[in-house]
This record gives sequence, C-alpha cells and structure tokens, in this order.
Amino acid sequence: MSVTRPSGVPFSDKIKFGWAAVARHGMLWGIFGTFMAAGALVVWAAPVLDDAWFVYAFGWLFILFPLGMMVWTMPSSLMFYYEKQVVKKYGRSAEAVVTDIYDEVLDENVTLYYVEYEFTYKSAQHSGKFYVDEHKLVARMRVGDNVPIKFLAFDPSQSDVRMRSLKGKYK
Repeated sequence: MSVTRPSGVPFSDKIKFGWAAVARHGMLWGIFGTFMAAGALVVWAAPVLDDAWFVYAFGWLFILFPLGMMVWTMPSSLMFYYEKQVVKKYGRSAEAVVTDIYDEVLDENVTLYYVEYEFTYKSAQHSGKFYVDEHKLVARMRVGDNVPIKFLAFDPSQSDVRMRSLKGKYK
C-alpha cells in the first residue's frame, strides 16, 4: 500500500515531497533535538563531574531515548505525508460512493467520524477511509452519497478525499 517509488514522478518532486513531509514534523524535531543536545551536554560535562557512571548513563539516556523514538515512529509518519503530497499533485479526481459511516469516541470532548468509500477504476473496485472531526459535516452525509477523491492512476489503492470540495458540497 505504500508509494515508495512511484513511476513517472520526477526526482525534484520526490525531494520536494520529502522535505514537505519532514517540515510537518518540525516541532518534534525541535523537541527531540533539545533532549539530545541536553544529553550530549551532560555526557560532555561528565569528566568535570568526576566521571560518575550515572552522569554518563543519564546523558546517554537523554540521547538514545529521543533517537529511538525518532527511528521507531518517524518513518511511517514521514511516508504518510509524502504519499499525501504525491496524491495531491499527481492524483486523478473522481467520485467515490460512501459505503459506511461510523464514529469513535476518544474521550468526552473528542469524537472522530470515519467515512469509508469505494470507487471503480479500470473495472476494479478500490476502497478507502478518511476521518472527520466535524459532526455537522458528517450529519449531512449518507451512505450512498458521492464524495470527491483523488487517487493515483499507477496505484489506485492510494486515494485521498478532497476535503475542501467535500466541505463545499455539504455546506
């Protein structure tokens, strides 16, 4: 389901999409970088503090924990935003049919509404799902309604709802 090497996408666009994905994580880079810099400072200052093993351990913990978090969580998130950029630029517009609408209550103040859809391309059925956090929008949608999407012709499993068009449709 991933679009790691889409055919026909120029290298310059791949770089641009990659940087756009990295930029979406700017705050995380800053937080992780701050912790790693603090850890490096503690490890650097450890000889001044009589080379105590716990100072080294504390510093390395501050370096390795954020680094591990970055290695564990960032690749999938970066790929998600990269793929969204590819679909945005190279996707074909189409209409999909809503097949299911359901909600997930995260807590008493936050509810996510999921909308599943299907569309046909080259005689094959493809499906997708998106979430909306606006009750007013979902309350107007019904199973069987058409929703505007964009999908990749070379990988139709990659699709995304055109949210601006959707909101305009259900004003």
